[in-house]
Amino acid sequence: MKEKGTLNSENCIKKYIDENGRISFEDTEFQIMDNIVLCQLSYIDFAEILSEEDEITLKEAFRRFKFLGHCDLKIVWGAGHGFDFLEPCAESNRFGNIVIRNFEDFHDKNLGMQFCGMEFVLNDDYSYIVFRGADETIVGWKECFMLAYADMPSHDYALKYLEKNITQSRKYFIGGHSKGGNLALYGGANLMDKKLNRVKNIFTNDSPGFFPKVDLVDVKKLHKKWISIRPEDSIVGRIFELRAPKDIIVKCNVSGLKQHYLQTWTFENMKPIPADKFSYRSEKMIKALNLWLERQEFDSRMEKIDNLYNALTEGGANTVKDFFWEGKEGYERVLKLYRKTLGIVAGGMISGFGILLVAVIMAFRHDKNR
Repeated sequence: MKEKGTLNSENCIKKYIDENGRISFEDTEFQIMDNIVLCQLSYIDFAEILSEEDEITLKEAFRRFKFLGHCDLKIVWGAGHGFDFLEPCAESNRFGNIVIRNFEDFHDKNLGMQFCGMEFVLNDDYSYIVFRGADETIVGWKECFMLAYADMPSHDYALKYLEKNITQSRKYFIGGHSKGGNLALYGGANLMDKKLNRVKNIFTNDSPGFFPKVDLVDVKKLHKKWISIRPEDSIVGRIFELRAPKDIIVKCNVSGLKQHYLQTWTFENMKPIPADKFSYRSEKMIKALNLWLERQEFDSRMEKIDNLYNALTEGGANTVKDFFWEGKEGYERVLKLYRKTLGIVAGGMISGFGILLVAVIMAFRHDKNR
């Protein structure tokens, strides 16, 4: 029987750890799939056991959570439970001795910002700096939707984080999933050359691009450092789409919006299994979304996103879970907004804003079952 909060598919991240965990980074260099594993780990709520000054291994992090009695460690976004990923990592040769440090995690309702960054020290030479994507807080979701009309408050914090923590004594990978990859790309593109020269690769994992008016240094300065990985049915990773020098489309073991979950991305011989092109579903949905964005005036976009945020928080909810505790009343507020904005556009496709609301409703339904 499927556990609550899991997917009806094999956990590809756990499979990757099980098959390759014995191989150290000294034996085999950092792989794209390692980036995916660490992005998934970034969704574990380390705040309970870590401060910004702490430096501990994944093995020690697992021990601390066990000591606190967390037999069912939750992640702040996604399907599954934290121990699905942390325990096999902690017990593996490849990941167990990775050190977590420079952990920062905070929310600011006034700024509409949710930010989390951390550094994984891989060995004596390399570190992986990861930015977490949106968590279960509603302010985190609003910040993502702000991409429809502005830059995100987290952009400047991501850049400052990189400027503070990248040193001349080490080499770095930078990455993130969804919004986290967007932060990684923004921060990398705006780094001074002296810092950027210490970065080997920047990984964006199904991450959106940038609102055209965002003051972004040309990503061409990143040259071949930037690697983009997106699933066949990608929607999030094609919003304000930018093409990376190395652009990988990965096959998944589920379909539709669930492909946004990292643990559905398939691999073989430590590498993602590539697909030839994006699916028809992806092409159709992103066409509808882009058409909606093109037709909306700046103020209209902002108004619709603000209306969605207000509908979610009107009952005092701070997180997705809070929202569901409201029950039928809160859910009907979102459905009412959905019905009001759902429209038929060229080609019989649903409106772009309808797509955003469908994504929210699906995520809320999933979280309700966790």
